[in-house]
Amino acid sequence: MSGILSAFKTFIEEKKNVYGVDIEHTYSKDSVLITLVNFVQEYPSTELIYRMLDSVRAYVDAEGAKVITPPLLNVSRRADSQYRTMVALSVDRQLKGTKRIIQKRFVPYKMIEAEVTGGVYKVDRAMEQLFKYRDDSHLSIMSIPFELLITDRRKEQDTSRWVTRVCAPIS
Repeated sequence: MSGILSAFKTFIEEKKNVYGVDIEHTYSKDSVLITLVNFVQEYPSTELIYRMLDSVRAYVDAEGAKVITPPLLNVSRRADSQYRTMVALSVDRQLKGTKRIIQKRFVPYKMIEAEVTGGVYKVDRAMEQLFKYRDDSHLSIMSIPFELLITDRRKEQDTSRWVTRVCAPIS
């Protein structure tokens, strides 16, 4: 019985065996985000997401700033059945923003995150597991969770090859 319990302990100590994704504790790499929000009736298409990101990137480029991480995405369903779609680019310096493109500043923060390969369904499941881990570990989420779009979805049409990091800032 001792051998079985020892093997089970080794198995259960691996987060990936419990949650299906390898969850890590990390720190933020960004302190200035340039954001754009849009509200749509259906889950946002890849085309819409990248059109929004292209708008933000054009603004960042025009201001002479450099993007320092992959694009960020948060899609949340509202009570009125609309989807709030927020995209952001992390940049190397503060910018003034415009009417629709807003700068957000952060102090460095702790995060839990995991990398997942696959489409929207896989990303949603990974985010659910991140929240289960949060609950099991008695952590508090201090801000909205987000996805880092590692793979450019316009260039890679096969959703099974999309790489995304799901991230949740914690306190």
